[in-house]
Amino acid sequence: MIRRCGGGRAAFVGDLDLRHPGGEECRNPSVAVSFGFLMQPIEELAADAVIDHFDELVPALEKLGAAHPI
Repeated sequence: MIRRCGGGRAAFVGDLDLRHPGGEECRNPSVAVSFGFLMQPIEELAADAVIDHFDELVPALEKLGAAHPI
C-alpha cells in the first residue's frame, strides 16, 4: 500500500494489534492510541510509541523519524 501511495516514510497508527504483517517486516514504526476501542491492554500492542490524543501524533512521528516535513 505504501508503494501504491508513492512510497516514502510511513507509520502504522491505531488501537489494534500493530504487529500485523508489514509493520516489523517493513520496518515501519508504529504509534498506538490509548483512546478508541481497545481490545487489549495498550502495552500489548507492541507499539514504538503511545499517544493519548491526536495532538501528540506529529511529535511522536517526528521523534520516531517517520513524519515528512510539512
